[in-house]
Amino acid sequence: MNHHIPRIYLPDIRTNLSNDQKHHLCKVLKLRNGDNIYVFDANENEYTATLNGNMLNITDKIKSIKTLPKHIVLYCAITKGIYFRNIVRFAVEMGVHTLQPVITDHVVCKPPVSHKVKKHIISATEQCGRVNIMKYNSPIHFYDAFETDQNTFICDETVQYHSQKPLYEIFSTLKTIHLMIGPEGGFSEKELFYKKNNLHRISISPFILRVDTAVAVSIGYALQ
Repeated sequence: MNHHIPRIYLPDIRTNLSNDQKHHLCKVLKLRNGDNIYVFDANENEYTATLNGNMLNITDKIKSIKTLPKHIVLYCAITKGIYFRNIVRFAVEMGVHTLQPVITDHVVCKPPVSHKVKKHIISATEQCGRVNIMKYNSPIHFYDAFETDQNTFICDETVQYHSQKPLYEIFSTLKTIHLMIGPEGGFSEKELFYKKNNLHRISISPFILRVDTAVAVSIGYALQ
């Protein structure tokens, strides 16, 4: 794949380009009719194509990597603007299957607008070469995240980093991993003392990390 060729997402490749897509391709990237483009659809198929006005002429199907390394569900406390956009980008680029925003006791900002988040997801997917669109759920409250039987690993800054089992030993045998990252102010005392059989507390660093940094570090460990 030539990384200098633009790449766009069309849920159905038989449809016309949107006005935003045409503006980006023609006005921003200065493409002309006949120029090459990569396009992928909602069925995780990817093609080479050429620009033809408001449409694309499909020329060939590309064999793409469709399987994510692991099934990672990221529960992340809602943060302000740029930090949440960073979280979305990191999650897409690092192969997260589902991003679940969480309202914790110390969350002070409003949930991001869903359709704007989904635009960021598509943009990050187009840029990183991934063919499946990361799932994005509506926000839930902290305690609702543990309603399933799935083990969930909470990144807890009060856990001693050097006293726990090495994280690569914890994650190396798991194919499905649920991770939870808290807000800028950390989890509340009530949340820190919340207990459930499928809840496991881990430390991902001996230092206190910003939320978006913690997301990247925790996913990196989970992928081991």
